Amino acid sequence: LKYNTYWNQATSENGSKWGSVEGSQGSYNFTTSDVAYNWAKNNNGLFKYHNFVWGSQTPGWVSGASTATLTTAVQNYIKACSTHYTPMGGIKMIDVVNEPVNTALSANYKAALTAGYQAEPANAGDKNNQYGWIIWSYQLARKYFPNATLLINEYNVEMNWNNCRAPYIDMVNALKNAPNLTDGQKNLIDGVGLQCHGIESLTAANFKACIDEIWTKTGVPVYITEFDTPASPNEAKQQSVYSSLIPVAWEHAHVNGITLWGYVQGTTWINGNGVQGAGGTDSGIMYADGTERPALTWLKQYMAGRPDVAGCGTNVAPTVSITSPTNNATFVSPASITINATAADADGTVSSVQFFNGTTSLGTDATSPYSFSWTGVAAGTYSITAKATDNSGAVTTSTVISITVTAPANIAPTVSITSPANNATFVAPASITISATAADVDGIVSGVQFFNGTTLLGTDATSPYSFAWTGVAAGTYSITAKATDNSGAVTTSSIVSITVTAPANILPTVSITAPANNASFTAPASITISATAADADGTVSSVQFFNGTTLLGSDGTSPYSFSWTGVVAGTYSITAKATDNGGAVTTSASVTVVVNPVVVAQTPFSGTPAVIPGTIQAEEYDLGGEGIAFHETTTGNSGNSTLRSPDPVDMETTTDGGGGINVGWIVAGEWLEYTVNVTVAGTYSLDVRVGATAAETFHIEMDGVNISGTITVPNTGAFQTFQTVTINNI
Repeated sequence: LKYNTYWNQATSENGSKWGSVEGSQGSYNFTTSDVAYNWAKNNNGLFKYHNFVWGSQTPGWVSGASTATLTTAVQNYIKACSTHYTPMGGIKMIDVVNEPVNTALSANYKAALTAGYQAEPANAGDKNNQYGWIIWSYQLARKYFPNATLLINEYNVEMNWNNCRAPYIDMVNALKNAPNLTDGQKNLIDGVGLQCHGIESLTAANFKACIDEIWTKTGVPVYITEFDTPASPNEAKQQSVYSSLIPVAWEHAHVNGITLWGYVQGTTWINGNGVQGAGGTDSGIMYADGTERPALTWLKQYMAGRPDVAGCGTNVAPTVSITSPTNNATFVSPASITINATAADADGTVSSVQFFNGTTSLGTDATSPYSFSWTGVAAGTYSITAKATDNSGAVTTSTVISITVTAPANIAPTVSITSPANNATFVAPASITISATAADVDGIVSGVQFFNGTTLLGTDATSPYSFAWTGVAAGTYSITAKATDNSGAVTTSSIVSITVTAPANILPTVSITAPANNASFTAPASITISATAADADGTVSSVQFFNGTTLLGSDGTSPYSFSWTGVVAGTYSITAKATDNGGAVTTSASVTVVVNPVVVAQTPFSGTPAVIPGTIQAEEYDLGGEGIAFHETTTGNSGNSTLRSPDPVDMETTTDGGGGINVGWIVAGEWLEYTVNVTVAGTYSLDVRVGATAAETFHIEMDGVNISGTITVPNTGAFQTFQTVTINNI
């Protein structure tokens, strides 16, 4: 109804879907799709095919088909579409995959697409790509429609319901990075479709943010593909949504077109309350009698006088410009002139670029980069142009470039840089002397100019030619010399690349000022470690203090120090590590400190010596501390008993018969001492309750004499599984 009055694009809502085209396997019917196609063809409009792959509205036979059958069927369907429409003029725009995130494919359908992807040699290096099924859909589309604009299409992305935007963007980027099946180029996707259904509560700011995010994260233009909104609760709400969101899309630099999903009341997919006229809550913006609803009136007024955008509506002519030679360039006959041009087509492809001298065709190039080698050009003045033709036959002519070819005369001078050598390196701030030799066989050299890239550094008019370049900052530079002769001819030397590096970072210095080497303390000791640190070319970020390889602490400000408290008896090697602002680290010389145990008189645990014969509990070793009543090689109690705290002897609650405490975690060199009273002289048997996970040994001493020999502890299977070891004849 009044279609030509308002619209310049047609999409068949259902007629192009697979279920409509191939209801019977192998038989294709494009009749309904052709209605929209022929309108576009006959009215200079754009037809968009909707769609190739979708998780809904598939042919009925798909649900029971095997993977192999479906893999072949999908390719045959897309090929059949190409076979049908190419003779009619081709298709410019296709929704290849519809709703890939929110409408899942059936298991056999997705498996078929995945199998097709994995079978392609082009995908051999990435067979397990999770998006292989969608990539293959676009590889087929690009294979059979090499010049079409290929879109992906999804709903709910604008509102980001179910957080569907992120996986949608991931799919687009996967398509961007996948090769086509023809020449391996990565050109599978041209546009990201936003359906724009259910947008009644969408704000203009959030709509723009959505489009911005998609463009920023993919670099692929956006298309609004199915825009609609119901007149619910009234027509004012419908007009408000249109006037709020349409300008955001149309005026956005990276939106290439807008498609409305139906427009006549009573014929759209959102029928609302079914009421005709102003009270209807459907999504139509034109009444059934052809008059405009408020939203359409607003839309018509808004679009009045606004230009088309690339990718939407009538064909956009290609662009073309000659990049070389430059305007007014001169050559010497017989000249060889390479004419280069760039050409592009916003809504299609460039078919060819033709090069002209005036009205005379010089040659044609059908592939980018576009160029023509014009040789044997005689002296004269020429006007050259390039004409680009796109895939729809539109032609654009470039701006005229005038060139002059003169008769041969002056021979250009020669010039070369003799120093520095190519790829030489210097340290900033550098002083670099650039030297060059120059000569002219038919005259004299008037001067030599020295350049960094296109920036003139200086000039020398007398040989030997040189320039002193000082204070050169870190970076990579391309230097050249240009020699000019007495007739104005200029020659540029080969480029010499040099690198100026930043000066190397100087390590910081650090030394421990306290305590002095071999200082001694008494346990439990409190030791303040102090250090001085400096950095000649920066600042000290921090100083770390270590006992051996164990970090004790760190100080970020001078004076640098750390208070080490509760230090048990032992000998320690302490160092300080200084880190500067460049990340360089220096370790100080080590300082040795000795912490001596507190000398405490040794006494029996209960105040009186343990009686032999009798039983002695392992945890009831003498009082007196480290090195006197016991020797422990580790700090802290590894067990759960606090009976002898703060002694570091490792003890825990035992599961042995009778309960109590056992001593554990015993390593070589550790010992416990007990004061005993042997009341009856004689020969004794010693029973020891032991538990171990491997065979171990120990021995018993009396007044410093080994009276037991080596005693073997068997592997009892677990530390809390105890056995009795008996030693006789003591």
